[in-house]
Amino acid sequence: MMLTDQELYEAVEGAIRTVMNLNGQLIGPSTAIVGELGAESIDFLDISCEIEKRIDLQVDFRQLFRGRRAQTGSSANDLTLEDVVVHLKARKQ
Repeated sequence: MMLTDQELYEAVEGAIRTVMNLNGQLIGPSTAIVGELGAESIDFLDISCEIEKRIDLQVDFRQLFRGRRAQTGSSANDLTLEDVVVHLKARKQ
């Protein structure tokens, strides 16, 4: 499935909004999924399932967290909406 960057972003944002029940709350690319939205481990499973329903791509959040930690050189415990979009963009190529 060929998605534009905007469609991919909207799918991820919509999945996060649905799972986290964010009616009307402003979120953007740099919104921290744990720190700002209060996501817990079960939420990441639900977000992954919701994204897969919307765009037929799976998100391996464990891999994403490991990559983020390696990139920052710290024990980063959070991801942003943009981190998820970038991960999916790389997977769809």
